[in-house]
Amino acid sequence: MSRVKVVTKFVVMPLLLVLVATAVSDAQDQKKRRTQRRRGSRASATSLLRMSQVHAELKLTDKQKERLKKIARPSLRNVSREERTKKLAEYRKTSNAVIKKVLNEGQQKRLNQLLLQRQGYRALGTAVVAKAVGLSKEQSKKIETALKTSRTGRRTNFRNLSDEERKKLIAQRRERSAKRQKAVMAVLNDKQKVKFEKMKGKKFKFPSRRRRRTSR
Repeated sequence: MSRVKVVTKFVVMPLLLVLVATAVSDAQDQKKRRTQRRRGSRASATSLLRMSQVHAELKLTDKQKERLKKIARPSLRNVSREERTKKLAEYRKTSNAVIKKVLNEGQQKRLNQLLLQRQGYRALGTAVVAKAVGLSKEQSKKIETALKTSRTGRRTNFRNLSDEERKKLIAQRRERSAKRQKAVMAVLNDKQKVKFEKMKGKKFKFPSRRRRRTSR
């Protein structure tokens, strides 16, 4: 029985690092960590915690919700790239410290599962998830190559497009994403695929993303 508990703990702790270790910059690996985050999804623990549906899923108390409201994203307007990096690093460090303090272990575990679901195959581009799944260096390199194409075409300004052009561009992005997902998942063996799915936990239905208005 005790052996089972030890194994479970070993599996849970790497998952908690998705929240903490990848977000808190290490002075020696800061550039490498930023690169890994860019290759992954932009989904973050703080963005998920702004969703009322996630609050309900985690069974947050009113007191916990109030404490989480203290996490305030810094203003990044008119700041240099160096200052922006510094502010975001401090924000990630502070926000994750608050999350660790406010949420219990069960809530943190579920939040990490939701984060993995939101990030999807892109999470495999981070060192923490790659290690938890058991990817080899060769596999990680192949996934890195497949994810490099994920930044193609991201700078398009939707405000300058017609509805028809937007729909066409969205369809093209979805098609590229499907191809990347297929390429990334093809790198994993069957055992790794099963493990990755288990890490995500019970499937959660996220609220639909609201499309930003192009004019006010």
